[in-house]
Amino acid sequence: MSYYLYLASIFYLFGLWAKEPIKLIWLSQKPEHSWEDTWLHELFEECGAPIVDVVDLSMTKIEERAVLVISNPPLEKLTHLLTTYRLLNIPFGVIQLSDEELHYSDIDYQSASFILKNYWCASLEKRDKRVLFFPLGYKRNFWKGFHGVVKPAFQRAYNWSFAGNVARPQRLKMARHMGCIEGYFFYRADGFNSQHALNTAQYRDLLLESTFSPCPIGNSSFDSFRVYESLEAGSIPIVQSTHKGDYFTHLLGPHPLLVVEDWQEAPGLVRKLLENPLQLENKRLACLSFWEKKKKELKSTIKALVDETFKD
Repeated sequence: MSYYLYLASIFYLFGLWAKEPIKLIWLSQKPEHSWEDTWLHELFEECGAPIVDVVDLSMTKIEERAVLVISNPPLEKLTHLLTTYRLLNIPFGVIQLSDEELHYSDIDYQSASFILKNYWCASLEKRDKRVLFFPLGYKRNFWKGFHGVVKPAFQRAYNWSFAGNVARPQRLKMARHMGCIEGYFFYRADGFNSQHALNTAQYRDLLLESTFSPCPIGNSSFDSFRVYESLEAGSIPIVQSTHKGDYFTHLLGPHPLLVVEDWQEAPGLVRKLLENPLQLENKRLACLSFWEKKKKELKSTIKALVDETFKD
């Protein structure tokens, strides 16, 4: 590094840390106990100010430049906290996590300047224009310890893989139909993050060796960490839709993911791509490129929301 480049980097870092930090206020759990910790920090990384985690399990602190991170909190305490911010006229944002069954879609967020929420909800999208729905992303420390490369399709060990609980009708149906595609790795676990499940690094490495990644419906939502971890690893997700429409188009906009309404459609789509290596690799790269572009858009949007909310 040249002397002038070194000085420039020092001045940049000084300017960054001279700004007041943005505080992620964790109200329901500590960040190290959250699956979304690393992902949230990536999404806020372009905000031009330090991002600081603050734990407030009592839900009593009032902070300037605060973004409240909420995960299934006690409603009475949450309502009191939001009311206090409103009465004191202190700008703040909200991140609503883990509401897969949409129990919290009717919360009155009062004077929050913006609301970031997992799990797309049509009624909430129509009712509150402050809500920005964002993908679940990848689990905490997904890339920790990785020093390899993301391989092209022809260098991957498996045509497809799945690791997880299959004790649900759609997952069993997926396994039955995808099983006719040879060259797969299937690992059955007894639940999400269970004792016998693959750990985060093992699962990441499996996805890095898999060309396709079937992503059947989760507990209640079409969404799952599996979709975005597959995209991160350069694997092609196969996601579900219904006759009413594609959940992921609502959440992500037009996308290149493989979509099936019924899992019996999947083998034909997969075989067609496997028979054409160039088309297969182009599809894989389209998914990877789409995800990188989508992340950049999200970061830019979040930066704009933060800048507008916490004007210096």
